[in-house]
Amino acid sequence: MYVFYYDESEHSRSITKNTVKAENFFDGFIATTVGWKDSDEEQLENEYLDFESRYKSPKALELKSTSINNSQLKNGFASSSKNTVALVGDLLSIFDERTLLYYSHASKLEFIIRQVLVSHSVSMGPMFNDIVYSITKAIVLYRPTEVITALYGTPIELLTALRHFFQNQVNQDKANYPLKHREIEAFRVILFMLDRVDLPTKLDWNYRPPFDGFTLYLNQHNINEYSLLIDKETSTADAARSVGLSPVDEGDSINHFGLRAADMIAGLIAKLMKAFSSATQYTDNKSRIEKRLLPDQWFRIDNNRLQLYHKLYRILVENDACWYKAYASTYSDNLVALLGLLEYFHRYQTVEELRRSPDIHGTSHSEMLNTLLCHNLEDSFQRSYRQNNQLMSL
Repeated sequence: MYVFYYDESEHSRSITKNTVKAENFFDGFIATTVGWKDSDEEQLENEYLDFESRYKSPKALELKSTSINNSQLKNGFASSSKNTVALVGDLLSIFDERTLLYYSHASKLEFIIRQVLVSHSVSMGPMFNDIVYSITKAIVLYRPTEVITALYGTPIELLTALRHFFQNQVNQDKANYPLKHREIEAFRVILFMLDRVDLPTKLDWNYRPPFDGFTLYLNQHNINEYSLLIDKETSTADAARSVGLSPVDEGDSINHFGLRAADMIAGLIAKLMKAFSSATQYTDNKSRIEKRLLPDQWFRIDNNRLQLYHKLYRILVENDACWYKAYASTYSDNLVALLGLLEYFHRYQTVEELRRSPDIHGTSHSEMLNTLLCHNLEDSFQRSYRQNNQLMSL
């Protein structure tokens, strides 16, 4: 018998013009489920309560992920205080061979774009996902005001804004064709497709995808006897039941340490993704045609901070390694970036090795990481492309 606990981060379902344009807007929607055998629950609870007692403020009822301020992860763990390093390290140490962790990432803007382009989903076949990915990525990276505004206008306003943005970006990209030639080709295909769009009149949030992935995760592990407790959110438990999960109950995190543990992991994943995204965000029209690299400050760490990356790599990648441990929407660059960052730091056992690497390889950490991420994004895209084509051939 297994017990699982579910919580989310960056989970606002209110996707409006103001929220998308806000400086602190993050496109990713993160959900995590932590679990273990019910026979291990008492011991794990004692360990977690001991951890909380060391970091919870005296008047607080519980330790929440909000206790880690976003500024503490502005440059990843390089900007974390000594207390934050200790807190994160002790949190991650609780997750070991006894624990299971499933996590998912969904793009909020992809959700909108899919509904906008739904009339093309059948006729375009596997290419539909490629188009959705490209449009979503462009809006997330460039944040074109006219498109974001038009998302909440009339269909013709949205269509006009999309065409105007993509045509303008193609013209700008020509100033650096060697770097931007693939983007130019993709945007020209999008412009061709936009001439044939039939727009819907209503958008509805879909709560189900994280639970679709969790169902696959349970099936892969052959787990049939379990319970799932969800931190109370509007319609979330109903969505879990709608995909066949049972039993599903709702609870208050104050009363269940597992919900608090899920909250801490979801918050940490989301904050690191958000910091990475912010650090590589285009800042103006000129930067749109230049290569955006992770700042060098991210790599100025000591051994304690390097070990945090190792611990996070262990629980997100190595422990309980299986196909459905991580579940993502088509546009999942934020997740690929985070896992790539962890993979990069995992290469170095000590900070001395990390510091010597640029001299040995003749290039900066930022460039080497960028090369790794481009390779991983290409692999992710190719896997998705092959899977879509296999489905179409059945």
